[in-house]
Amino acid sequence: MFVTVVLIEKLGDIKLKKSAGDALTAFSEKISLQFVISQAYDPLRKAKTPKTLADSLTWMHGAIMEFGITALQVRELIEFLKFALSSHNAAVRTNAVIVLGALRVFVGPAAIDSEFEKVADEAPPKALKTSVDVISKGGSGKDSIEELFPKVDVSAQFTSKMMTECNDDKWKVRKDALNQVLAIVDANKKIKPNLDDFIPILKERLSDSNKNLQMMALDITAKLATAMGKSFDRHIIILVAPIIAVLTDKKATVRGSAIGTLDALANACGLDPLIGSFSTSLATDNPLLRKDLLSWLSELVDGGQQLSKALNVSMVKVLENSNRNRTYSALISILEKSSYNLREVDAATATTQTKLTELIMKCLWKLAKTLQDNLKAGILSPNQLLRDINSFFLATPPAEWKRRAAEKVPLGEIPLRTIKTLLLELVTGLGDNVYEHLDLIEDPQSSYVYPYLHHMIEATKKDKLASNSTIAYNDISGCSSSMSSGRSFGSFSSPGSDSTYASTDTARTSLLNEASIRNNPLARNSPSARSCLPTRSSPVPEVPGHIETMSNASDPVSPASSHTPMTPKFTTSIGSACSLDSDEEMNTQLTQIFFKIGTREDTKKGIYELYEFQKQHPDMKGKIATHLSRTGPYFQSYIRRGLANIAIEEEDKDKERANLFPQNSNNYDNTEDNI
Repeated sequence: MFVTVVLIEKLGDIKLKKSAGDALTAFSEKISLQFVISQAYDPLRKAKTPKTLADSLTWMHGAIMEFGITALQVRELIEFLKFALSSHNAAVRTNAVIVLGALRVFVGPAAIDSEFEKVADEAPPKALKTSVDVISKGGSGKDSIEELFPKVDVSAQFTSKMMTECNDDKWKVRKDALNQVLAIVDANKKIKPNLDDFIPILKERLSDSNKNLQMMALDITAKLATAMGKSFDRHIIILVAPIIAVLTDKKATVRGSAIGTLDALANACGLDPLIGSFSTSLATDNPLLRKDLLSWLSELVDGGQQLSKALNVSMVKVLENSNRNRTYSALISILEKSSYNLREVDAATATTQTKLTELIMKCLWKLAKTLQDNLKAGILSPNQLLRDINSFFLATPPAEWKRRAAEKVPLGEIPLRTIKTLLLELVTGLGDNVYEHLDLIEDPQSSYVYPYLHHMIEATKKDKLASNSTIAYNDISGCSSSMSSGRSFGSFSSPGSDSTYASTDTARTSLLNEASIRNNPLARNSPSARSCLPTRSSPVPEVPGHIETMSNASDPVSPASSHTPMTPKFTTSIGSACSLDSDEEMNTQLTQIFFKIGTREDTKKGIYELYEFQKQHPDMKGKIATHLSRTGPYFQSYIRRGLANIAIEEEDKDKERANLFPQNSNNYDNTEDNI
């Protein structure tokens, strides 16, 4: 208390004025503005120089504008200002009027001086600071204001004639009537909530076809909400929907007026009465409305992270309990539209649209996590999902996504990779049966989906084959090791022969390996196993695409056989135990491949076989070039372009298997926190 008195006295010292004022402001922030000002009343009444009183009033004005009148005893302050107004010093009287002007901004009209006219059109500034005791008690200071300035009953001024004219067919008549309403509201900052007959009329004017009258109606709504305060909340359910509908207007000034009205409603009644109407409004297709309303909410709501988490939980529940195919269809459609024009939009729109696109992709990642389980449970139709995915490719072809990535368009080809993740989940869950679910796609084999499915299935088969071969090899190695560790043999001579065999552990292991491989179909089909088997006398099929049986006469392959046939492949040379393909065989294979390429229905298949051939036989580039030169220039370009596309797709497939899908899996685990 003693320090406060000293600091107030120092406000009249030109050298210490600023430091003393800053100290008093700090005290007000830590304790309360009411405490500091109340300590100043007596010393200032007894001040020896009018300069101290005048400068103290200047500090009070600044403090009120910073802190507002929250928890401030307004009646005591007015009594002190009456004392200041009676001073013989003009500076003191002027500063007292300025403080009264600040109070007028917060508490409404009163019969004081011309200073009020200077601030007649000002809205109360938002409090920049607050006191600790106000925060802890949750005080607002509104009760004391209500007692000091009671609300006025203006219902008698809303005559039936004026309200009828508000709905007149002539816009000029409507404008004059609305001007009368504005004059009544402006003259009374505190109004009793008894204008029930006028609210439906105001609702009609909020949808007025004349934009100027519509903005006047928005202004009236905002001022009525401010004048009535919390009691205006019973009218919100009627007015908030047409106010939000204004956000669909293409003019930024009109939408800005609507946002200002929403601010006034939220300040007067809080956010809770408004929330109920937002769900319906946000369901509209208008992007301007959704953008402005969500932006306004994000700035207004305190504790945005908590709200975000709550919305995340709600979204996850929606995804888990909604119709799967409808959800996928909606999300894929939104992803297509939100990412379609990211190349053309301006930077500000691109930022907002990118966030929306990222949100949709996170939802799809969340759904993809349970896609296989949904297939097993029968709650997801793969036919419909494949149709929706193909529609996505039709809207924006894969080649376009490649160009976007190269041109650094926002998000690059991540939307494409997200859709390919869904395809990979379908392939993993259905295997070869995925081809049976393309009936909703017109001409499936010519669709964008078909080659992706083919590559993914082939990659899955290769992975399984490699995995099974590794298991079989490990089993064989384990058995041979255990057998060889049991005993060793010395050298012996075969009966009736001069040939001597070195019968070591290696010989026994070799025999055991061969026997084990012949009795294990998975191991028998692996490349490493084939190099260990003796060369067969029967010729290997020369025509590419025929199936190798690799079985002995004692182990025939029949339709009922339990052995798994190998996938179509080219004959390759593996190890020194296998014979190398001759030039004649290579030429035969290339002739067959180029014959397919020249056949209309087998062109794509032939190009793919040519790609596999050149990958398995890199030393045959010269022969491939020779065959290629025998075609026309246009067809050569077509074939080379097809080979390049296959190479790119194969590279993407490898990346997906090695990097992309594990990364998406991590995203799945965190989606609930990030949607």
